[in-house]
Amino acid sequence: MHREIDIPKQFYSAYTDRPFVHCIDCGVVLLESEDIYSIIKDYVHSEVVFEMAICLGCAGRLRESYSRESLERINGALVTMFREAPSVPEGVDLLDVWEEGVSECLICQKSRSACRSYEVVTACTGSRMLLVCEPQQAARSPFMICDDCGRQLSELISKETRDSWNRFVEEHYDGPPGIESPEPHFEPILF
Repeated sequence: MHREIDIPKQFYSAYTDRPFVHCIDCGVVLLESEDIYSIIKDYVHSEVVFEMAICLGCAGRLRESYSRESLERINGALVTMFREAPSVPEGVDLLDVWEEGVSECLICQKSRSACRSYEVVTACTGSRMLLVCEPQQAARSPFMICDDCGRQLSELISKETRDSWNRFVEEHYDGPPGIESPEPHFEPILF
């Protein structure tokens, strides 16, 4: 099940209050491309502390730098989590329920308002956000992961993968992106 809508403001950059324009890694103009890209935003107490948009090609190269062990663990855990996540009931339009995907944790259904920190992720193409709910294919957009579930997923990541993610962050950000240093709570690109 999949639909498209204009990218909502909550997925705009918190720093420009506009849609993300470029891939953080290669600089491709995302809004003019038909390629899929992801927007990832980390929050602490409802304040954005880390955000990025990354195209599918760059996400794939980032994944290639992760250890095989981390990829196997994370992919296995995520496939299970996506399949166990509540699906959109038969006859309900994704357009009517997409906000539910960012109002509670995909994994444990903890309310966003009950979280100290959380991460939201969505897939986009051009200026459109993809609304996706395909549990059999482990595909969901948008979704939220709470701080507790993020920590559990983070425990699956090897030192090699953590070091790779830290290098990526150092290459693209001038300093700590906010209150907390971003950690690869989960495999960043799931689409």
